[in-house]
Amino acid sequence: MAIVGIDLGTTTSEVAIFTNGNVRVLADTRGHDIIDSYFGFDNKSREPVVGERAKAILMSHPELVATEIKRKMGEDILVSVGDQKLRPEEVSAHILRYLKQIAERALGEPVTGAVVTVPSNFPDRARVATRQAGELAGLSVERIINEPTAAALAYGHSDESDDE
Repeated sequence: MAIVGIDLGTTTSEVAIFTNGNVRVLADTRGHDIIDSYFGFDNKSREPVVGERAKAILMSHPELVATEIKRKMGEDILVSVGDQKLRPEEVSAHILRYLKQIAERALGEPVTGAVVTVPSNFPDRARVATRQAGELAGLSVERIINEPTAAALAYGHSDESDDE
């Protein structure tokens, strides 16, 4: 049972694992390790889609896609995605579930938990909503940490001075 690190971003997201003293960013089946933070429904099958597929649908059917959902986390609103009305944490849960699937495929084992980064100025209600999104995605959110803290921790564990 693995715990992953997730940067749930406004426009892009990443999932990584700390193993053998190194951080490894995990890639999707197309080899992309930076995932577009888009959620929507396929315009033909109406199946949920995340990432690059959702971003492609945005061009022709913007009403089927939610973008920049992170900006709405913690708000008491419903977001229209196709014919559905979803809370922001439900939309984020789809993105988190996709990142969880990427990790499980890469690691070959279930992923049960995550540490999720958020902006340092993220209000408490948005942090609570992020935790709820993780739970909806089937993850135990072990910690929510500020992005600058994550950067400092990563720098402290790195022997190299590159930007990866």
